[in-house]
Amino acid sequence: MKALGALVALVLAGTAVRAKLRGRKRLPLPPGPPGHWLFGNALPRAKYDLLALDLSL
Repeated sequence: MKALGALVALVLAGTAVRAKLRGRKRLPLPPGPPGHWLFGNALPRAKYDLLALDLSL
């Protein structure tokens, strides 16, 4: 039973170290679109206008 606990601890520690090392190489993501207070991320205005035109025909 002790061997199983040691194996689980070793796997968890290895996973944590691997994630920490891998995270250093990645660049941060660019900022996203500005959020709307009610809808979350706003729809792109040009596409929304085209959709409104299609629905009105």
